[in-house]
Amino acid sequence: MNEQLTNRQRDILAGIAKGHTNMRIARDLDLSEKTVKAHVTSLFKALNVTNRTEAAIIAKGGKQATHCATCTCNATEGMENGHASSMEPSSSSNL
Repeated sequence: MNEQLTNRQRDILAGIAKGHTNMRIARDLDLSEKTVKAHVTSLFKALNVTNRTEAAIIAKGGKQATHCATCTCNATEGMENGHASSMEPSSSSNL
């Protein structure tokens, strides 16, 4: 997980990894839902992700797929050149 995250971002990320909604995370952390949304936005920027699924994969120890999101390789076929393999979660991800 990214060491540059704040403690609060780590708390939010833990909730996301558990599949919790913003409302549930807010309740658990005694925050407003609006505050959680602000933290989620900054968290996505810090992790360089665009959605909760990508954030959860990183939180659970998976690798972030940065290359294939922007190239024209066919990441669903083969593992050559490290393309599709970069999209696979690590064996410790427990997904």
